[in-house]
Amino acid sequence: MNNDYYLPMVEPLADHEMEVLPLFRASESILQDLGASLQPADKIEIDRYLDDVRAQLDEKTFEKAWAEGRAMSLEGAVALALDENVV
Repeated sequence: MNNDYYLPMVEPLADHEMEVLPLFRASESILQDLGASLQPADKIEIDRYLDDVRAQLDEKTFEKAWAEGRAMSLEGAVALALDENVV
């Protein structure tokens, strides 16, 4: 069975890094729980985006948002992703 699934990219929008960042971490956690992983090209693009965001934020702020994403449930991630006021 192929455990590499396509994950549609969350469009990184200016001024929304603090909302989008937890979604990246939540998606990673959800995929891990399912025993799946990102496609290599998606992982490269996400890592590049995360490097850019990390460079813009102080480490404490980045880690806080990252931890929020790790703790997020699937339902919470979906609700955040569908929130038109966020992304």
